Amino acid sequence: MKKYAFYLTILLFSTGLVLQAQTEDNKLKLYRLDVSAGLYTSKDIYYSIEFNTSDTWGKNSTATYFLSTSFYRKKRTEVGLAFGYQKPDLEDRVITGNNGATGTMDVQYLTIMPQVRFNWITSEDNLFEMYSIFGFALTFVDETYTNDVRADGFYPVPGAHVTGLGLRFGDKFGGFVEIGFGSKGLMSGGLSYRL
Repeated sequence: MKKYAFYLTILLFSTGLVLQAQTEDNKLKLYRLDVSAGLYTSKDIYYSIEFNTSDTWGKNSTATYFLSTSFYRKKRTEVGLAFGYQKPDLEDRVITGNNGATGTMDVQYLTIMPQVRFNWITSEDNLFEMYSIFGFALTFVDETYTNDVRADGFYPVPGAHVTGLGLRFGDKFGGFVEIGFGSKGLMSGGLSYRL
């Protein structure tokens, strides 16, 4: 329960900071809502190296899911927040402790990421967009173990994400694909609703 209260506090704090940034000329409102799934995040790569496993790149790779918003726009630039969730498939991963005991680890990643989107190209009929995104992320890692191999952990890890190339197709309701590196993955895609 403490974890969820912590998440709610972070969400409310972030929202409060965003609302303070409101100016009289540029009112805040919801411009777009995106839902996406991505593969091969920076977290996957890090844990693949830390636990010396190649599971990340094979059949055990899992998607990371994001809900992204844009709430402030000026010319081609949009500012928003993204919220992510990932539960890696670690059921077969055996962890050995200092005392020689073995057990398995279960982990979840919860991410909050302020982001800036720059729309390079928008067609006149609004059916196509080409864009890039940059964001700073804070991921909360929730680790639990089946026995006393290691202590359960809940801790924040800073991160970032850069989408080098994003393509969106459709008017108000559409789809998109992105190629980048970081918290959302090397490749991602999803559905988008523009208000």
